[in-house]
Amino acid sequence: MRKSRALPSGTAAGLAMALVAACGPSVDLATGVRSQATNVLLGAPIVHALGSHDAPVPSFPGVAPVGPAVSVPKPPVVVPLPAPKACPAADPTAFPPQAVTQRLTRPPKPGRYSYREHGVAKADGKTVAALPRKAVWRVRSIKPPLPAESYAFSITAPTFRGGVTTTDYAVMKPVVNVSQTIPPTNIGLQPIGGGIYVTRIETRSHGTTTTFAPLAPGVELIGQPMVNGATWNGIGVDVTHSLTMSVSGQIVGDQHVNACGKQLDAWRVKVTTTVFGLSENLTQTERYDVGSEYGGLLLSVQRSITGSAGGQDVDQQMTATIDSIKPVQAPAANRTSRR
Repeated sequence: MRKSRALPSGTAAGLAMALVAACGPSVDLATGVRSQATNVLLGAPIVHALGSHDAPVPSFPGVAPVGPAVSVPKPPVVVPLPAPKACPAADPTAFPPQAVTQRLTRPPKPGRYSYREHGVAKADGKTVAALPRKAVWRVRSIKPPLPAESYAFSITAPTFRGGVTTTDYAVMKPVVNVSQTIPPTNIGLQPIGGGIYVTRIETRSHGTTTTFAPLAPGVELIGQPMVNGATWNGIGVDVTHSLTMSVSGQIVGDQHVNACGKQLDAWRVKVTTTVFGLSENLTQTERYDVGSEYGGLLLSVQRSITGSAGGQDVDQQMTATIDSIKPVQAPAANRTSRR
């Protein structure tokens, strides 16, 4: 399997024309506007405030025009949850329990992981939602969609105002073996095809589901083997929903992550993503701290999304950092629903 490369200008133009001409759901925009904005790669919807008869708007999962907010009734809380405690600083001289690896060899351990978060979403310059300080992400092992993929897993994360998004990832092995050290002059000659691919994103929010399902093998989000300076490009097209997502990424070095007082080793990865569809033109810049020794678990995420969705300006900023590498049993009020 070869790594996706940037398309020639003629091919890119043809792809854009094909997307515009692709059959999509018929939408009567006069009947209503779906209120929702998102975390693109995790698909987290920022706002969902609709009437029961609003027509769906074609969109990347969770990205749609953001209209006036409507209050959503909340279930009564039987046992109030304690306020989250601040995490202690990690000892800068402490060694992580495991060191990063250049290759992904086993899936992340299934379970629920606690993350501390911060984030604000704006539409047309107005704040429409904010992230809670604590969240629980659920990790599951799933069946790889292609024989060439060594394993696959999903991450389900609660989002702004009650939405839940599941992102499926598949891991492909490098085409050939690579020595443990690669001189910088040979970075451009490293094998292609290996890495973490996004194969599906699904957002569920108040009875509405939006999906991005690119053609196989998906969109290469993070390349492997993981070495300083490695770069890659990925692109994926969802013909059914007339959406395309392109990725340009680079590994910028080894990084320690403070998991509430304990150091975890990670590869720091910078990614720029663009999303183009019938009602989206978004640019996303993000920084991942990837625990390759934990199967590709995202230990820390920093994300900025700007652009337009449904004719409105979108501006979203968020960060999330894992509290512990050990799965936790989340309180019932914070558990995410099964897909």
